[in-house]
Amino acid sequence: SANQKIIKKNTTVKKDHYATQPLVSFLVLRNALHTHHSYAHVHFTAKNTECSIVRQGGVTFIAQLPHGKDWILEQYQKKTKTEREVALSNLKQFVEKPDSHEHKEIIKTIEKKWTKDLYSLLQNSSIRIPNNIYISGSPEILPLCAYFFKNKLLHEQLFSPDARVTVTPLNASQFTNHVIWDMEKNLLPFDVILHAYF
Repeated sequence: SANQKIIKKNTTVKKDHYATQPLVSFLVLRNALHTHHSYAHVHFTAKNTECSIVRQGGVTFIAQLPHGKDWILEQYQKKTKTEREVALSNLKQFVEKPDSHEHKEIIKTIEKKWTKDLYSLLQNSSIRIPNNIYISGSPEILPLCAYFFKNKLLHEQLFSPDARVTVTPLNASQFTNHVIWDMEKNLLPFDVILHAYF
């Protein structure tokens, strides 16, 4: 390709690789959510929160926050002095009973920092987030991230008081109809969807 010729001519790179995760995410979701032409997709990786906004069927905004699953766990572990597995278990318990959790205030502090940084990112780019939000990422942390999005704190900053906001966590079973399950010939589409979301 033209890109490979330019790279070969001007560098000593022997092998090149293109990161296409945001494009793959957009294409997979656009096909799966064909009834929605405007939505936000927020994906929680180990290191980042990746935010893509789609309007009228096209990507209008892509950005990242350095607050992924590891950041949430590190913040929690630092303040509670717990091991990783215990931290994951405690965060899961918090989502189930947020008002009575012993570390409620610590988790609220983490949520506040994440919310503030997401709001600043969108505000600095003059971006309004659509009312349909799809979130994806590790099943271990996804319920907490959904809680962050559904909570009053973020809602007040991103939307008008009377806005109807729908937050939908995505899971692998929602994509089974979009993959041809012929394991000998079609490993790649399945692999791409797994890498894009799970």
